[in-house]
Amino acid sequence: MISRKSHAANPEWVRGSGKHRGYKLLFLIIALITGVLLSLSTAFASDMDTLVDKLVKKGILTKEEAKEVKRQAKEENVPSWMKNIKFKGDFRLMFQWQNETDKPERTRGRIRLRLGVVKEINKKLEMGFGLATGGKNPRSTTVDLSDTFSSPDIRIDYAYCEYTPSTWLNIWGGKYKGIQKAVWMASDLLWDSDIRPEGLGLRLNYTTGPGMHLFANTG
Repeated sequence: MISRKSHAANPEWVRGSGKHRGYKLLFLIIALITGVLLSLSTAFASDMDTLVDKLVKKGILTKEEAKEVKRQAKEENVPSWMKNIKFKGDFRLMFQWQNETDKPERTRGRIRLRLGVVKEINKKLEMGFGLATGGKNPRSTTVDLSDTFSSPDIRIDYAYCEYTPSTWLNIWGGKYKGIQKAVWMASDLLWDSDIRPEGLGLRLNYTTGPGMHLFANTG
């Protein structure tokens, strides 16, 4: 990707400290546990498919019955605590070239890595946790590549709990991801989508009558 757009903010590359190395270790542990669980699940599903296919060949099961058995096995194979879990992540690699009149050309490489998980405890309660690259700039998780062999920081991007007891009431706590819910009349012109509000917040939007709303947003 080549971009000629000039960025006002240039995040400083910060050498990882002991605290940040702890975040990296936590991320590696989470990734390892997830990988082991997924590999075990895949192995079990493969063995089950092989057994069912043999039963079909012997005429013990019909193809329709085999499909139903496989479907039920996949549903039962997933642990209850892993249901309603969404894993998220993306990686961006960017090369930027700036060529302005009467100024020397400038180039730089940039990366961004984000990983997260959101768990729906029930229809009213949700929890989320995410990690991302980044430095001191709260408005960006993109970091510059350097030629000094340094390592980028991995930081907590968000860690929150959100409770929605009704359609008109929303309560959240932690390092929240949804700036649109946390700030009154949030827009991209005023708030960057990478901003993560911290603390405790409440949002109320109750319809009292035709064309009338009781609205409150505090935190």
